[in-house]
Amino acid sequence: MEKLHLSKPLVAHIYKNHLVLVENQGSTGLEGEESGTNSAALYKGGFEKKILWIHRESAAPFIAEDDFEMLTKILEACRLGWNDIALVNITNQPGRDEVLEELLPVCVIDSTEDKSEEWYAVTNKQNAVFLYTHPLKDIRQDKNLKIRLWNALKIIFKMN
Repeated sequence: MEKLHLSKPLVAHIYKNHLVLVENQGSTGLEGEESGTNSAALYKGGFEKKILWIHRESAAPFIAEDDFEMLTKILEACRLGWNDIALVNITNQPGRDEVLEELLPVCVIDSTEDKSEEWYAVTNKQNAVFLYTHPLKDIRQDKNLKIRLWNALKIIFKMN
């Protein structure tokens, strides 16, 4: 049997529900460009609705499998998909401010810092809606945190 060579865009399309890094290609998975300009920020998702979810994960390039599954369910419950958001693992980025300046999101869900006084409070700043949450791992393991996150997401996405 002859060797079969698959192009990067085809591999990304076949494995679109998995973490696949494709450099300088369209919105087929992890992005390295936006609107034809090179981007330093790497993210998973299509970022079509300009929703940015920031988290910190040192054990995986972008997200741990258990957190990925939970986040997929959260997105589906919000009537969203991976094409709508950009998931950024801030561990591998130059910095939060740089990512915000570069991507210019309209909604930021930040699961990285100890913002206990601001956790789950929906705020407007920097021309975007912000929501600070516990880390994804903590939310996955705590029903009360899931409820707090869900209530805040209902406000952001105007769901009943």
